[in-house]
Amino acid sequence: DLLLVRDPEILFDSFKEVAEYLFQSDSDHLNPGNRSIQCGRRNDALKLWAAWQRLGDEGWAQRIEKQMSLSRYAAKRISQHSELELCEQPTFITVGFYVPGKSSEEICEQLHVSGEAVIGYGDYGDRQAIRLVTMNPEVSETEIDALLDAVVATAANLPTAVAAS
Repeated sequence: DLLLVRDPEILFDSFKEVAEYLFQSDSDHLNPGNRSIQCGRRNDALKLWAAWQRLGDEGWAQRIEKQMSLSRYAAKRISQHSELELCEQPTFITVGFYVPGKSSEEICEQLHVSGEAVIGYGDYGDRQAIRLVTMNPEVSETEIDALLDAVVATAANLPTAVAAS
């Protein structure tokens, strides 16, 4: 199905939803999430079907298990790190964590500006946390370790936040 409108503000007003963890760097006019039902994703069913055709049931299961394994690995490494705190054990591929006393938002922004990583942040209960999503099963454990090291190094260069987030 397709819906065309003459005035893009109609879509913006209809689909506008506050989701800071999704849209952290784009202005409203660049934000496809404000004009579509699925946050700007295009034809997800076709992409899923094509991937399933290529991978098959077993390949798809292996891909998901690898993503889950990476999220468990990241959670384990975060739990072992003295300067990081895990929000909760991941139930799927999103791992929430923070650096006590530092702004998760500022850490993510600094990593983005430096070109080291593009990683988001979001609310976990009453805290703002860094959101590591193990979406790419081709990522290695070494790369996750490097990302966590970059988070710690970036946080070390930031002032202590007024309200730890």
